[in-house]
Amino acid sequence: AKADLQRLHQDLRRLNEAEAGEHGWIGRRGAGFARGDGRPVRFWGVNAGGEIVGLDHASLDALARRLAKAGVNLVRSLDGLWVKGHPETVDPVKLDHLFYFISALKKQGSYFHVSCWWPLFLEASDAMGLEGYDAAKNKYPFALLFFNPRLQELHRGWLRTLLTSRNPYTGLTLARDPALALLELQNEDGLFFWTFSKANIPPPQWRLLETRYGAWLVKRYGSIEKARLDWIEAREADDSPAEGRMALYEAWRLTRDGLKSAGPGLRKRVSDQVRFLAELQRGGYADLVRYVRKDLGARSLIIASNWVTADAAQLDALEQWTYGAGDVLDRHGYFGGKHEGDGADYSVRPGHTFENRAAVKHPEELPLQFTQVDRMPQLISEIGWVNPNLYRSDMPFLTAAYGSLQGLDGLEVFALGGAAWDTSMGKFGLSSPVIMGSFPACALMYRRGDVAEAGDAVFQALNPEELFALRGSTTFAAQALDELRKKDLPGGGAIAGEVRSLDPLVFYAGRVVRSFDPQAASRQ
Repeated sequence: AKADLQRLHQDLRRLNEAEAGEHGWIGRRGAGFARGDGRPVRFWGVNAGGEIVGLDHASLDALARRLAKAGVNLVRSLDGLWVKGHPETVDPVKLDHLFYFISALKKQGSYFHVSCWWPLFLEASDAMGLEGYDAAKNKYPFALLFFNPRLQELHRGWLRTLLTSRNPYTGLTLARDPALALLELQNEDGLFFWTFSKANIPPPQWRLLETRYGAWLVKRYGSIEKARLDWIEAREADDSPAEGRMALYEAWRLTRDGLKSAGPGLRKRVSDQVRFLAELQRGGYADLVRYVRKDLGARSLIIASNWVTADAAQLDALEQWTYGAGDVLDRHGYFGGKHEGDGADYSVRPGHTFENRAAVKHPEELPLQFTQVDRMPQLISEIGWVNPNLYRSDMPFLTAAYGSLQGLDGLEVFALGGAAWDTSMGKFGLSSPVIMGSFPACALMYRRGDVAEAGDAVFQALNPEELFALRGSTTFAAQALDELRKKDLPGGGAIAGEVRSLDPLVFYAGRVVRSFDPQAASRQ
């Protein structure tokens, strides 16, 4: 028995199924994940970008075995699948690489999580049918997935090819392969973040959305003029009721800071816009879920997205409400010290300056604070203590311990830099002794449930109508953005108004849970 225990600690491959999906599809069991045979499962995972997926077959086989040995049972791939410059065409070479990687992981009992859309992957142009981007300073099509028919067509085409093409290495399509545990519809984008602005969305696209808004107002009020009566003094120069188009405010106006001096008419107008955007976002995800399930026949669990908002207390709960169209709640989070120099948001280079920071001294800033939604599995699909920082070795242990305490159902560390140990320092170094070196112990602790899950420290029943009315939520967690996406925050994105938040240490005592059923019974 002692020898068996020693072998178990040295090689955690035996924690995985003989083959991922051998018992059927990953599903939901209460607020957690379950295998096809109903057995509860937690996921200890990693991220692998296109440079990893594109490795040769022997390297992918070795990597899949190495990951399983370290306790990994889920791998997330985030990469655009199209031919560069031709988004209407899925690159057959990329798809073949992806299919082989999935087959290699499957043989080692590791499930797959695929994400193929992030606006930062695509520089839009008029020639693509995305009008206005040739003249725009920003070329990334933020927000367009929710209202632009051309981008929606492209996105559905990627999903169709991805899910219905036969994998030559398994003989199955991904729609029929239970090794595909999670399908992610969109990475890091939404209608309530700072990128919802005229600087990021060119005039033809902004007008297209304003026309959608005008039609929504007619449906809600009977006419645009009736809506304007409710808004009293709130008139904008860009309003064009004769064209059926009404001006939309940028993200700042939707924040508490943006509404500090607003009169009742402006508050009502902003409230209507918030409702419109929330319904548009949730409806967009719901349409995609129907397409994936009904038209493509896929059975994997679906993640809508994983993003934050311009004002956590005012808007984060609404963002989570829109994710209810999918199956799994997801978020991202990073921790590190100040890091400055050219390209410091994504790289580590000679001449950069940095600050060492120990996570245990800054618990209020860690991505281990997450507000969950009642009866939804909770995933953190990107988490990392970024380089350079001498104090990174506590990341796997803290994540395993406090993730277990809060009932986290899965995590995926960002990100693999190669098939073997890192030989240079990257911004998001994972394959180093201080991180992956402690995976076996921490993955075992987490997957086995050695740290007992605590009860609810906070349970809040929210009425979506109150959220649409801009009354906000008192429970929210630190956003913990990486440096790349912090650049999208205007002037740091600080909110100057009243901060209605919990003591951040409550997340280290138990679960913080919200329900969008106003009748949900409060729990102690």
